[in-house]
Amino acid sequence: MRFRLFFLFVASVLVAQVNEEDFFEDVKEAPLQAADHQESLLEQKSWRLGGVLKTRIEPVFFWKDLDWLSSRPDDAISLQFQTDFYLDARPDRNNGVYAKVRTAYPYNLENSVKIFELFTDFRLTEELGFRFGKQVATWGYSRFYQIADVFSLEPKDPANPTAELEGPFAFKTVWTPVDALQTEGLLFLKPAFVPPNQLPRAEHLGYALRLRALLPWGGETLLGGFYQKDLSPRLTVGAISALPGLNVQVFSDGVFSWGSDRRFVVGQWPLLSTEKRTQEWFASATAGLMYQHRDWKMTLYAEYLFQSWGSDRSDYLGDLVLLYGMEQMLPANQRTLTPDDLRLPYRHYASGFVQWTDLFEIKRLGFSVLGLMNFIEPSATVEPALSWGPTDQILFQGGVRLAWGKDDSEFVLRQNKNRLSVYLQARLGVQLF
Repeated sequence: MRFRLFFLFVASVLVAQVNEEDFFEDVKEAPLQAADHQESLLEQKSWRLGGVLKTRIEPVFFWKDLDWLSSRPDDAISLQFQTDFYLDARPDRNNGVYAKVRTAYPYNLENSVKIFELFTDFRLTEELGFRFGKQVATWGYSRFYQIADVFSLEPKDPANPTAELEGPFAFKTVWTPVDALQTEGLLFLKPAFVPPNQLPRAEHLGYALRLRALLPWGGETLLGGFYQKDLSPRLTVGAISALPGLNVQVFSDGVFSWGSDRRFVVGQWPLLSTEKRTQEWFASATAGLMYQHRDWKMTLYAEYLFQSWGSDRSDYLGDLVLLYGMEQMLPANQRTLTPDDLRLPYRHYASGFVQWTDLFEIKRLGFSVLGLMNFIEPSATVEPALSWGPTDQILFQGGVRLAWGKDDSEFVLRQNKNRLSVYLQARLGVQLF
């Protein structure tokens, strides 16, 4: 009983939120493309000022078990009110400034206004360009996981894979010696790189280098590396390609690191402790595909994740959460575990998403199913949803979230031990100017 509050606290860290962006993505009529290649840093002289308003209200009803006919649910209301203002100023072809300011509910002096991006571009030659400032940049081809992403400030939620992830302050160099080859260098500083109560220093910087090349048959491959003095160095490989003659795109990421940045729980209750493993190799890999059936207006994603450092012991998360809860009673400088150590702690995962749009020839009527699974415990969550919008700006959606597994399993904890949730949503998105 005394640790129940800690389980709920950790569940709030692990909880998979509903997508902040539109749940349904448009099925493109254009042929499948390989990777989106690095955009030209600067294209032409232009000035753009814009704004977007997104609102959402979502009543949710929770049941602790699936006996929903004979038990009364708990309920909650989620409210989103977010506004993005952006400026894209390019006084000439070789120079530009981009800024994005985000405001979000609840409003308070500390968190209600955020500079999401603010950087300047400049091009030295046709082949060599630079970007300096706070910027978004994600690495890797994985849709649901981010094993190759060394840049983003926040973790990717597999239940919300299209969410835009905030980036740090960075200096980026992009060199394209030939059309089929590009080199990208990054020098960047994350708040996590700087110890508490210290000012940033040169030794806190992170360094990354990535090579991207077009494949002769279409598609793209990459090779990258990352180094920061307090973290495990890592090597990244990846590829994405459309299969000839099929509406199928396959993709994969692989990461090899010397040591792990995670803490591992060792021992047995009540003698639990943590250790850091810095003198061995670890590997992670994803393999996935995207399939489109244009006549059915269907899009399907499926992806598998392997982590060599992940646990293959089904009760590992219980020990991890228990020790994390105990450490919250200690002073901050004596804690060894962080919320990052609680994310995806097992060895084998899979995710899938399928959607149909314009069902029965009804414009903006869609149906989707999201599924996430941990094979070790095992535990899983499934979320079917139905959506319709009278206009492109208004969306109504209803769905069910089902969690399967033991009470202390990962995907049950993600839903605060609610095995069944039913939600309704009303969303409004308006281009302000």
